[in-house]
Amino acid sequence: MIENAHNQFIDETLPARREPDMSASQTDVKPAPWILQRHFDGDIDLDQELNTRFYAMPVLSAIKLRRLDAGYATAMLSTQDGAASLRVDVDLREEMIEFVFTLRSMLGLKFTLRQIGEGQRLRWLQIIRHQEASPAFFWGPTRWNSDYLIAVAHQYYVNLYAFSANNFEAAARITPDVMGQLLNWLETLWQPQPGSDDTIPSRNGW
Repeated sequence: MIENAHNQFIDETLPARREPDMSASQTDVKPAPWILQRHFDGDIDLDQELNTRFYAMPVLSAIKLRRLDAGYATAMLSTQDGAASLRVDVDLREEMIEFVFTLRSMLGLKFTLRQIGEGQRLRWLQIIRHQEASPAFFWGPTRWNSDYLIAVAHQYYVNLYAFSANNFEAAARITPDVMGQLLNWLETLWQPQPGSDDTIPSRNGW
């Protein structure tokens, strides 16, 4: 058994049992995926296990940022040869962010995250920036029952894994410079607006 897998941001934020605290009816709630269950129990190194499954992730080392209008912005991350890319679309009006993993401009997998509060979004950025090789979960109130991301920061790269409720997955490795630009860009977009009230729940699993 490995040491406790939770970092200082995630420790003691999960329920004692495996059932998520969500508003959906219990008949719609899915149990945690096996790999997450083992991670929560402290039985595996989650990043090592995911890295074994996605053993040849493309390295995204280029980025282009665009602000299309007051409510919509997009970032394009890509490999040097353009064979693989990740598009990040931020819809501020709908409070939605989408991650689209694309292979050779032909096939794309889209992961849509909704209902993630301002404070929660900024907390995710904070965890990644600590670079302690600890998983940073990016999910909404329904957690793994909807699309979600897991990011793990290392000294020379960041592993980004995406999982869909529709049973498909994607992953990419991002260089520190590109990840830094992406995080700064997202932080600028996600800064709390005057008069907003976004309180991070005390047991939100982040």
